[in-house]
Amino acid sequence: MIASRFSLACSFGLALALPACGGKNRDHGQGGAGLDTTTGLETLGIINITHVPSTPAGTSFYVVQAAFSDHYESTSDVECTYREEAHCTIQACTDNRTAPFRAKPAGKLTIGGGLFGTPGIEVEPDSDHAYVDVGSIKPWEPGQMLIARGGGDEIPSFEVSVPAPGTFTLMAPAIPPEDALPISRSAPLPLQWSAEPLDRVVIITSSEKTSNANPLVTATCRFAASETSGGIPASVLAVLPPGPATFDAAVTNIGVSQVANRAVLFVATELAHAAGGGPAHASARVE
Repeated sequence: MIASRFSLACSFGLALALPACGGKNRDHGQGGAGLDTTTGLETLGIINITHVPSTPAGTSFYVVQAAFSDHYESTSDVECTYREEAHCTIQACTDNRTAPFRAKPAGKLTIGGGLFGTPGIEVEPDSDHAYVDVGSIKPWEPGQMLIARGGGDEIPSFEVSVPAPGTFTLMAPAIPPEDALPISRSAPLPLQWSAEPLDRVVIITSSEKTSNANPLVTATCRFAASETSGGIPASVLAVLPPGPATFDAAVTNIGVSQVANRAVLFVATELAHAAGGGPAHASARVE
């Protein structure tokens, strides 16, 4: 059960916030490693917390993922490029690394605020200095402040906060309960959602890589709170390679704190509800 929950939230969280991309031609963009454009600082660490508000079984859970390193800029074997198209950002990352990503410990990670209570949840790094935690509680109400603290180690101690996001209901496209969601590369993908006053994000990420030389492509499209419908242009979808992908709709907030002249990002994500029940998350097939 924990593995399936983790993979569900990871497909969104990793695309949005964890350091899948390194090397040159990077900016903060949608939370990737590199330069944080809100502060102009290089990234020191990224904390991602994703809430899946309603699974098909009717449960709710959250996933925390975090990684820290002062070597983002020296990992030149991972190249990411970014291109803006309409209201979307297209990210393509090619991974030519011969060694794994070099994470560093930041001590005990504590996340509080929201509905976590006192003293909050505490997450210890694993043997690779990665932070992962899965919990079966509702972590927040919209607008509550979340606070992440690092106890300090090779990464200095820090504190960073972010307001908890709200959620909405995705009306279209319909999320298939079992089959893959078909996405055409030659036609726009229409979107429709309920009228909650929230900025929304839709992310489609390719998930089939025949070799490290083939880029992992993500299209991240943002929509204003005033919009109740929108679409992803065919020109954006045409960039995605044919084959398996994931589709996610969500609300996300990002907090930034300066630590040792670098930026620690705290990304809070709430997956949307699907009109037919469950989260607005689906396996997809780009055709």
